[in-house]
Amino acid sequence: MKMAFADATVLNIGNAIRIMPDSSTGRKHVFRDVLPALMTLGSRSEAIETIDVICLTCGKEFKVYPYIIKRGEGKYCSRACTPRNKTVNCLRCGKEFKAKPANLKVGKAKYCSVECASKSRQKGVEVPCELCGTKFYKSSHNPAKFCSRECADLAAYERVFVTCLTCKKEFTVTNSAFKRGEGKYCSPRCYYMSRVVRSKCKCLVCGKEFETTPAQIKAGKGRFCSTKCGKTGKYNPSFNNWISFEPYCPKFNREFKERVRAFFGFRCIICGKTEEEEGKNLSVHHVDYDKNVCCNDHSPAFACVCNKHNATANHDRERWQYIFHRIIDEIFDGRCYYTKDEYYP
Repeated sequence: MKMAFADATVLNIGNAIRIMPDSSTGRKHVFRDVLPALMTLGSRSEAIETIDVICLTCGKEFKVYPYIIKRGEGKYCSRACTPRNKTVNCLRCGKEFKAKPANLKVGKAKYCSVECASKSRQKGVEVPCELCGTKFYKSSHNPAKFCSRECADLAAYERVFVTCLTCKKEFTVTNSAFKRGEGKYCSPRCYYMSRVVRSKCKCLVCGKEFETTPAQIKAGKGRFCSTKCGKTGKYNPSFNNWISFEPYCPKFNREFKERVRAFFGFRCIICGKTEEEEGKNLSVHHVDYDKNVCCNDHSPAFACVCNKHNATANHDRERWQYIFHRIIDEIFDGRCYYTKDEYYP
């Protein structure tokens, strides 16, 4: 069997089909136009025969190949008769867009974009942004409160003034922490104090009422409202029966102190600091803590010390009394000052 085309000759030899292109055309052009027709149809004779159809738009009769009809095409005689896209509204945002009639026929072209189509399939609600009020979409398991990262950052750094529930002090806290129910206490100490059961006590010095914990009361510390009251009068750890208000012996005067300093070479007998290093006169310390030692029958004992060791010697007095006596006895042969004849030769 031999079939003639415009650009090629098709030979039917048994069960084989051979396409022979003309010399003026290339093999590519022939295979593009002829081979798809032969491969699509069941019989080879249909590739040559055409069918008369009527255009659905203008009613004009025109010819098409059967394989084109089998693909669902060949309904219109020209591009001008082919119906154009129709204008429809998006089911989600209401925006107008163009859609093909074929897509509308099969139930497609409902949404204007892929974004609207994907959001329509999601389960969730639209909520307003807590900062700017713009509505945004979020799913049921999403804890988002802001429409964008910018709003979240602004809300995180925005601060409000609140009052501490324990000490009544005013402080600032971030707006996000305040909305979460945080920011009630100005410090960890106030937070801890709010969780501890407290008891009312009365200060032994000023009589002011204050609150403290049962553990402080059990330890014997809940007696004073402040550190100042705790170091006042007889409640001071260094209290010695008001001895600090007693006067010194009249013989313990400026001239006597100068003789004591001169005997020790104007140096502290503990650290060796001089008056130039101290920046003032060194202190003359009563070794036995007796203010009337120059006026009674007790043996006088004095030491020239710097301001630091003079204050240190008022604590743990028995220990320092032993140290001063040993230094005076072993180094200075039991003496601690010059007599007037020695000082004024």
